[in-house]
Amino acid sequence: MVQETLTDAVKHAATRSATIEVTHEADGVRLRVSNPGPVAVRGEGQGIPGMKERARLYGGTVRAEPTSPDGWQVEAWLPYGPEETTLTLEEARR
Repeated sequence: MVQETLTDAVKHAATRSATIEVTHEADGVRLRVSNPGPVAVRGEGQGIPGMKERARLYGGTVRAEPTSPDGWQVEAWLPYGPEETTLTLEEARR
């Protein structure tokens, strides 16, 4: 997810810098990648939907959104837990 987010930042952001934060929480890991510059979003390609699908396979989430004033942020959360929390690809697509 970090690689995909940084690739998107290079492709779509007016700046070449990004901040990566990884936080270990009691119930999972949170990843946040943000970049400060204006972003030219030309519709949703496969990057963000692919990250969302991969996160859902493990019971997690991905949120991608603009930040004030002109930046962009992607935040992913993946839970720790037993294998029972994982979904099949078909279940994740529902």
